[in-house]
Amino acid sequence: MTPTTNNDNSTNSTNINRYRNLTPGINVILANSKTILIWTIVLIVMSTYYSNEPAPTADTVPLNDLLHSTLPRIEYKWHHYTVLGVVLFGTTTMLFTERKNMKNVLDFVVSYLGGLGIYLIVRGVIVNLTRIPRPRIRELYDPENPNGKTALQKLTTLSGYFDSTPSGHTGTNMIMLFKLFGLKKINAGVMGVLVTVVFLVPILTRAHYSLDVILAFLISFGVSKFKV
Repeated sequence: MTPTTNNDNSTNSTNINRYRNLTPGINVILANSKTILIWTIVLIVMSTYYSNEPAPTADTVPLNDLLHSTLPRIEYKWHHYTVLGVVLFGTTTMLFTERKNMKNVLDFVVSYLGGLGIYLIVRGVIVNLTRIPRPRIRELYDPENPNGKTALQKLTTLSGYFDSTPSGHTGTNMIMLFKLFGLKKINAGVMGVLVTVVFLVPILTRAHYSLDVILAFLISFGVSKFKV
């Protein structure tokens, strides 16, 4: 039997050290593998549908909505401001309440991203099946861009004339709020105020129909129960 030489031992030790150096990165990938897989599927679903969105015709008109006809209208920019506000509120709340345990904050972020990914997959399927024109389709329509997409937007959920049901902005907000509420990071009163704002803003800006918002609430509630 050939004895093990010092060179062999040195080589083995080097290989072990290399593996140990790689282990933290590998563990991070494995720990978040579900979230990574979910977002890979998101990109596939979105790029498959949104890049082939149908172009509106002269007969394409928005649906009637009772709340649109009864509630006043506000500027569209508030639709985006609401999402930014809720996401900042959620992350700030977690950073403040869990400032002594950043692992909990990172776990929350990963869980939120995983839940958001699941929501976008479900949304992509429903949008593809319903193809409901957006309430502002008459304002958005550009004859030089008949399907409402730039080259970059074809790989995203941005824009599009039939990107309506369910609301992506509402789902993004509600998954954040449901997760915070489940962790008891916000009380019922604050939750009620934020939910009211999240519900009304997409309708007041005419970004979505009330059906889009209600469906987003239901789906996001179900998604928030998944452990990613």
